[in-house]
Amino acid sequence: MIDNLAIGLTLSFENQKFDPEVGDENTENTFTIGPFARYYFLENKIKPFLEASVLFGSTKEEDGNFEIKSDTFGFGIGAGVAIFLNKNISIDFGLAYNNLKIENEDSDTEIKSNGIGAVVGFNLFF
Repeated sequence: MIDNLAIGLTLSFENQKFDPEVGDENTENTFTIGPFARYYFLENKIKPFLEASVLFGSTKEEDGNFEIKSDTFGFGIGAGVAIFLNKNISIDFGLAYNNLKIENEDSDTEIKSNGIGAVVGFNLFF
């Protein structure tokens, strides 16, 4: 396609635990998958990058007494550095901003979540 542009598939799992002073512990698990585009700068073994992604998935919330499953949609943007071990494998470090919307049709609720997180991963290039 274009030199230094990678298009691929991203997978993400997030686990949150809330321990209230009163009541049961609340656990929330979110799984997302979606396409991403990443542009690499420089022609070295260590390459800075910018990326964007669209995320689709599901969220499950449990508190001991009930379980709620919801649909999740969002987008992400990020920046970082990729260290290429060879031309087909890189180890990546960066920061990412994700914006997620979690909708539950059964209870007619909508939750919006924004966050910045550290990213560690690897890429395989074919």
